[in-house]
Amino acid sequence: MSIDQRLNRALKVGVFYDGGYFSHVSNYYNYVHPHRRRLHIGGLHDFIKHSVAEKEGTTPNLCHIIDAHFFRGRFSAKDANEKPNQLYYDRVFDDVLMWNNVQTHYLPVKDQMGRKREKGIDVLMALETYELCMLKRYDVVALIASDGDHVPLVRKLHALGCKTMLLGWDFEYTDEQSGEQQTTKTSTDLWNNVSFPMEMSYVVEEGLRNKDEVVEDMFVPPSANRDVVPDGDRPLISMS
Repeated sequence: MSIDQRLNRALKVGVFYDGGYFSHVSNYYNYVHPHRRRLHIGGLHDFIKHSVAEKEGTTPNLCHIIDAHFFRGRFSAKDANEKPNQLYYDRVFDDVLMWNNVQTHYLPVKDQMGRKREKGIDVLMALETYELCMLKRYDVVALIASDGDHVPLVRKLHALGCKTMLLGWDFEYTDEQSGEQQTTKTSTDLWNNVSFPMEMSYVVEEGLRNKDEVVEDMFVPPSANRDVVPDGDRPLISMS
């Protein structure tokens, strides 16, 4: 294949969300970060296409997101109903995912010793991602994740000839209610194993400072931000 043919070849991209992690990051930008906006799924996908194009030396219109999947633990209707408007906000976020062609994969949140825990999400995400990559032969898989448990998946994808992109955030802040320092950090092993590590905290700060339209569009517009509450006011659940 000639250089021109490689540059003009369409690239197949799959996007896979650790939903609990995505919601945590989105809540940070909405409630803690000075920008006070939630992450926007469509804008994030556009950012991924631009980033893949830059890494692969092609143009964004040749980078096609052919699959996007969202994995999350989900409260029962009874538990969600105990929080005001939570069922409504769950449906609003489902609508957001649907309109952006993101397929959802939910597992029940389990009560263990009085704590709500997501169990099995990482395993389900790994199995689905690997199986779909085998079937559809993605050129690049973009992961919105932070856990080192995803490293074996990344290595398996590389064995299939698929490149990987990681959108990870590292940040810390002081909780206003407890006064405790809260830290979110992406696994070093995960950073080191992916093909294209994207340190999104830095990318966002630089993009907002320079008024980069692609970065600015990663956030929900002010007029819509108040209506998109994926689970900002839910009780926190363990992501382990």
